[in-house]
Amino acid sequence: MPCYITYRMYESIPTGEFNALLEAAKALGLRVEVTPDGATIGTGIRNAITVTLKGNKYELSSTNASGLRKLLQEHNVREMEKNARK
Repeated sequence: MPCYITYRMYESIPTGEFNALLEAAKALGLRVEVTPDGATIGTGIRNAITVTLKGNKYELSSTNASGLRKLLQEHNVREMEKNARK
């Protein structure tokens, strides 16, 4: 009988970067649903990235490591561009 192991990836961002993260997700063509305590980002249930407010940070979690990395990479590029303009 096969055995499956599912890994969940976690990352966090400061609360001030929440809107920028949502804009990065929209730029990647991902569906964004804002919830009272965060958001759900992704193209489907299996590929969803869950964003939840935990204290003074937002915690991102997903079983899709590559999707989470792509989103964070796009977010970081946008933040660097924004800081370079200042």
